[in-house]
Amino acid sequence: MPLTCPQIFKTLLIVVASATAVGAQTSTNLLPRLLDIQDPGAAPVEFRGVPVPSEAANLPEVQALLNDSDWSAAERRCREILLTSPPSADARYLLGYTLYREGKAADSLHAYTAAAALRRPQAADLMAVAADYVILFDYSDADVWFTKVTDWSPQDVLGWYYRGRAEYKLEKFADASAAFQKALALDPQNPRIVDNLGLTFEMLGDTAKAKAAFLSAIQMETSKPSGYSLPFLNLGTLLLDNNDLEGGMPLLERAVAMSPANPKAHEALARAYQQKGNYTAAEEQLHTALVEAPDAPSLHFLLGRVYEKEGMRKKAEEEFQRTAALNAQQVSSEVPDRVRPPSK
Repeated sequence: MPLTCPQIFKTLLIVVASATAVGAQTSTNLLPRLLDIQDPGAAPVEFRGVPVPSEAANLPEVQALLNDSDWSAAERRCREILLTSPPSADARYLLGYTLYREGKAADSLHAYTAAAALRRPQAADLMAVAADYVILFDYSDADVWFTKVTDWSPQDVLGWYYRGRAEYKLEKFADASAAFQKALALDPQNPRIVDNLGLTFEMLGDTAKAKAAFLSAIQMETSKPSGYSLPFLNLGTLLLDNNDLEGGMPLLERAVAMSPANPKAHEALARAYQQKGNYTAAEEQLHTALVEAPDAPSLHFLLGRVYEKEGMRKKAEEEFQRTAALNAQQVSSEVPDRVRPPSK
């Protein structure tokens, strides 16, 4: 009988529990700055940045495929190697990594469990294990592994950032804030870290600090543009929520212009237009958001409210019925962030 995910987690925990920071150094291939991953996939886009592990250097063919993001070919090559050399720990770890990049979280955890039985993992391997649990929407176990990563490799900015994101998802906002501050100490000019720190301040009720963090992230992004639009969205939404429509509107328009495929930005701008009484513009923004997130209940509900304001009662009722049906299916009401720069 195959292991369940909790059993895999416990098996791996037993294997790595005795590993020390000295015996499990992180990969030298880890990048010193956060990656701005834009490729879509099974994992939330922000958790798809675990870099290629150092084991790849021992298998150049696999390394080349991984560097080219040819995940399916890399998986095939790892499996071919394991047919002729089953005890190859390098191939098993790289198979686990490749399956993670393909979004096959359960298979990846099986591969990492087999690999850990042959050789202790590195911190970089555990980062991919943690990301597998994110794919499975198990942020509690993900937090355990990201914490192990930062324990083993305290200078790893990506590990601290991912730990903060997992803890934020768990609503452990004070812990998340501490993790982001650790990451910021290692990478003080990174707008992504500062922006997320602002989110934790906001959830902790410190609006002044949240505004200051979002503004700082905007200044960093403006001085060195990378296409990262979320500080504009987050500050614009915060101002909108505090009845500052005039201050929030330009920021939300900027967020939509920078990331036209992000449904959350269109939703926020639709709310701003709704507050302004421009229901035609609000409807347009919501239709655009629903192209990217067709099953988000909150978008259908907001569209129904806009239709009501426009006097379209039949259309409004259809949207409310759609909202109820999605809620009955327990579809998440959270509109996803999908940050991609405009195509050139």
